[in-house]
Formats: sequence, C-alpha cells, structure tokens
Amino acid sequence: MTHGEDPTTPDVVEQAPPDGPFVQSEAEVSLPGDERGFFAFMARHPFPFLVVLPAALAALVAVGWTQEDKVEKNVANLWIPTGTQYYQDKLYEAQFSPTKTPGTGRHRRTIFAGMAVGRDEGNIFTESRLREISERMALLENTTVQYNGQTFTWDDLCASNSLGLGTTYKFPCARLSALDYWQETRWGFKETHRLTWYDTIYDQLVKPRVPRYGIVRDFCADECEHEVRLRMDAEYALQFGYDASYANPLGIFADIGNLEANNRCKMCIEDKFEDHMSNMTRDTDAVFRLWGENLQRVADEGGEGSERASQLEGIVSEVIPLINRSSVEDFYRYFVTRGLYGSLGAEVYQTTYNNLMKQFGMLLTSESFGCKTCELPENVTLEQSEAALLRHADNAYSSVNSAGAPLPIWNPITGFLLDPEGIEPDELGPFSGSGVDMSGGPTPGIPLQSVDHFGLGDKLVAQNKSLDPFADIVLYDPVVVWFMAAVIPYTGYCGNNPMTADTKNSVIYAGLMQSSSPYRCTKHNDPFERNGTRTKQHFARMWYDLLTNSEDFLNITQGTTDPYVWTTGQGCGYTIAGERPIYTNKTESVVLSNASMELYYVDEGEVLGVLDRHILIGGTSPSIGDYNQSHPLVDVRLIQNIYLALVPREIVKKVKNCNRPGGPITNLT
Repeated sequence: MTHGEDPTTPDVVEQAPPDGPFVQSEAEVSLPGDERGFFAFMARHPFPFLVVLPAALAALVAVGWTQEDKVEKNVANLWIPTGTQYYQDKLYEAQFSPTKTPGTGRHRRTIFAGMAVGRDEGNIFTESRLREISERMALLENTTVQYNGQTFTWDDLCASNSLGLGTTYKFPCARLSALDYWQETRWGFKETHRLTWYDTIYDQLVKPRVPRYGIVRDFCADECEHEVRLRMDAEYALQFGYDASYANPLGIFADIGNLEANNRCKMCIEDKFEDHMSNMTRDTDAVFRLWGENLQRVADEGGEGSERASQLEGIVSEVIPLINRSSVEDFYRYFVTRGLYGSLGAEVYQTTYNNLMKQFGMLLTSESFGCKTCELPENVTLEQSEAALLRHADNAYSSVNSAGAPLPIWNPITGFLLDPEGIEPDELGPFSGSGVDMSGGPTPGIPLQSVDHFGLGDKLVAQNKSLDPFADIVLYDPVVVWFMAAVIPYTGYCGNNPMTADTKNSVIYAGLMQSSSPYRCTKHNDPFERNGTRTKQHFARMWYDLLTNSEDFLNITQGTTDPYVWTTGQGCGYTIAGERPIYTNKTESVVLSNASMELYYVDEGEVLGVLDRHILIGGTSPSIGDYNQSHPLVDVRLIQNIYLALVPREIVKKVKNCNRPGGPITNLT
C-alpha cells in the first residue's frame, strides 16, 4: 500500500484475462448478505408479492381493465390506412349515410355506378352525347319492378329522396352526376318535387332574408353601405373588381345569407333583427291590450260609440292570442315586401307610365274615350312612381285579376278602365291590390307603431297613457290593420281573368287590357278561380306572395320552377334567380366552358357541399383543379354517375311511409 491510498479499498483491480472479457471488480458485486437489492426486499417482505398483487391482477382480469373497451367489428376500420385516398373516399361516401362513419353505412344502403365512355374515346361533353346519357339515366330511374302484386319504382329503392322532415317521396332521389351541370337533366323533377322545393325556398330564403333586408334599410345602413352599393351601383362594383352585372339589387338577398359571421354588416343585421323582433312583439301585444281596455271602457259607458267599441273590442280579443314572435316576424316580412315593391319597382313604373302617356295620353284624357277632367300628368318622377306602387299594394283586392296593375287609370267603382260614365276625377286608381292598407291612413303624421320603428307601444304602457280608440292613428296603424285582417272574413278567389275595360266606348281598351293583363295565379293558390271565404290577411298574403314570385322580382312559379332553372346563389358561379346552363344547340367549346366550374347537386352545396369531380368525371384536359371558366376544359373522356340505394331490409321499412305514391306497403317482408 502506498502513501495516500484508501485503506478500505480492496486490493483488487479490473483486468482482462487473456481469453475473456473484463470481469467486474469485487467491490461492485452484490454479495449474498447485501441488503440493497430488489430481491432482498422481496425476501424480507413477501406478503404483497405473494398475496396482494396476484389478487389485484385476478380482479382486473375478471372485470376488465376498463369499462370502455371498444370492440371493432368492422375489419376495414382496422386495416385501411387513414392517410390513403381510399380512406378519404370512404369518408366522402359516408356523407350520404346517416351513420357518417366509413364502412358502417353499407349496413343500410349500397352504391352502384354507371359509367359512360365514348366509343372513339373522344370528348364526351358534347350535345349529342350528353343527350344520350341523359336519356339512359331517365330510362334507368323510371324502371319499375313487379313483386308480390306491387309495383316498385326507383323512388322505393333509393337511399334518399327527401328535403327534410315529412318530405320522403316528395323530392327526387339523390344522385351524384356531372349531368347536373345542365338544366336538361331536370326531367327528374315532378310537380310534387317542385312544390317541396318551392316551400323550402320560401322557408330558407324568402322568409328569413326579406325581413333582414328591412333591417339593413332601417338600422344598418352605415354598417352595410359597402355591400349595398356593390349591388346598387355598377360603377362602384367595377372599382372593386366585380363585373357590372354584379350590381343587381336582388343580390342583396343572397349576400344576407352568404356573408361571413364576423362581417360587420352581418353582425349588425343579426343583432338588430333580434332586438327589433323582440321589441315589436312586446309592443304589438301592449298596443292591442291597451286598445282593448279603452274600447271596453267606452263600451261599458254606454254612450255614443259604445256599439262600435263593443264590435271592435270583440275583434281585438280575437287578435291578442295571435300575437307572438312568429306572427310579428310574418307581419314585418310583408311590410318590408310592400316597401321593396315601391323602391325596386319605381324605375320600371316610371318608364312604363311615361311611355303609356306618350302613346295613349290623348286618348286617356279625351272626352270621347277617357276622362277629360282626370289629372293624369304626362310624366312622373321616381318619387311619384314609388308612391303609385305603394297605392297599388294598399288597394282593394280583386278576384277578377288578382295581380292587377299599378297604373292609376281604372275606375274603382265599376272596375272598368276609364269608364266615362259616372267616373269622377278622384276615382282613378290601380287595379286590384293586397286589400290591407298599410299606408298609415289619411291622417297626416306618423302611424302609431311606425314611430321609432314600432316602439311606441312600450312607451304608452310605461306612461300609463290612454288611447282614443277611434283615432285614425290607431285604426290605420300598419300593425293594427294587419293583425285585424287576420280575423276579418273575406270572400274571393285568386283569378286570372283579363282586367276589365268599358267595351261600349272602346274596343281598343278591351284589347289592350286583354294583352297586358298579368296572369300570376296558379292552381296551388287557395282558393283558385272559385269563391272561398278566408280572412282579409289570407288574401293579402297571397297577393304579396304572387308579387314576390313575379317576373319583376324572384321570377318563380309555384309548381313549375325547380332548382335547375332558378338558382339561389349559394353555389360558386351561381346567382340568385339565375339558372343552370343548357347544352342544347350549344357548341362543344361552350358546353365545356359551362362545365369548367365547381359541381353541385341541386342543393348548391347547402347539404352535400361541393361534389368531388374526381369520382364523377375523368380523362380531363386540363386536370381537375387546373381549369376554370377563364381557362376552360378542352376535353372530358369519361362520366360516372353514382346512385345510392337501400338494402332490402331498409326498403321494407321505407315503403311503409304514408307519403308513398300509391299508398304504403305494410305487408312486405
């Protein structure tokens, strides 16, 4: 031992034997008596290892490691890599199944496809080839099968032919097809389907957006100035990179639904709409209750006007239960529609009136054929035109020609166009109207509920003020008139007869009216062409709906129009009240250009989103994703149509539906 060595260090060193590895020094070996090892601990404390741990393991094995174990029964979900295109295709497929899970949808429905390729392997997007494919699709979808004495159609077999609750069998069967680019494929829409679509358009487009347009006009003019100017001013639209055709006032209705949630205009619309509807509901109820109390007071006093007060109080008592958020929103929609008729139609009215007076002015004011003393100006301003249209909206309803005309050249007494016998200068007016006068009445001033945007009702109650129950400001208030009309009976019908003229004096007038009369009523209007007793409000709703449907507004015909010839503007490349292109009599280049855009089912992406063109068309040049209408397609070699069908046990369930044409089948197995 040398100086400085630790006397406790063993006199052993690591060394490598000639034929082996290094060996561990004695100091690093756990000797039998060493108490530092794990096994030494087990030796001193055997109970946990011999009893506790085996018992715990046995318990876990008995009850399971977790109560949330998932047993995957679908082999595909275990073995298909989630990063592959095939898996993404399965996810896309699952969108059309209620299960929403790749693979599981096959338990309820199946899928088959029809593929079309040109015999010469040439371009398939030509008029003749698209027509042939469309005819074969129609043949397939109109095939029937006889089984157990019953006739089954594709409507019975397809996986989805509804547009919401209660509409199964009332909408065409869903399919994925590139032929939905063109409107010639609309043969699948029957009248029942068009009626379902029409109701949906009103519920999802007209009803929510028309009142919100009123909010834009009345409350959000500053916040929405940019969006409105884009739709009203072609030069302004060009400055921001839009085409001049973008300046279409109807586009505002599409914008109201399409604006991003964080858009300044959108946020203002939704906030103000909620506040306004809540306040109007509260105030309308308050006004009618306060009015009813005052009518009851006058009736109880038994003096002059008590009988009239009693009659009005009876009507008010019927109205009060009808006042709720839904009915107030309904009123506001029609009130805004009235205003839109005046503002959007003023320019057309001005042109029509001025042209009429230029051609027939002398006749219309002549002693022999017209009304010499009638005040008919040679020209009208835009302000006068708007006022004339509002007078038409407020005019008495006519069953002769329900749509009527706004030109103030009819005698409301006889119903004739300028009847020289008995007409007075102040008796000229438009033909027909809604039958509900929402002008505010003859008394100058602001209508009761119109002040501060229909907010006076709350102030009246808060200040405990009384109302003169017979004051014009009450009787002619727009809200009061509208709700009173909901309980006042009226007998009439929706009519399409020519507007009347006095044939005794002028056959010219009769012919003119015959050719210029609008015919907007359809068999779906109730009542149609035969008298029926409804309410005044019922006929007013019908008149405004006909106005909204007219060619000057939305251009929709109930039971005839479908989503191929009337688009909502939801899908990229489509405009509100537009239409899908046609291939008939179109050149190959035009057909290809019209197909150089996103592809949508008839919902324009609302439910199914943009359809995946990779699985519907092939052999494209340029490749999918590399073409658009500025750089269009030049070649398409393949089309594939995908049909979604139910498996047999699901067909058995579906045909029990009461909407099934021919009646439900309840004994099918």
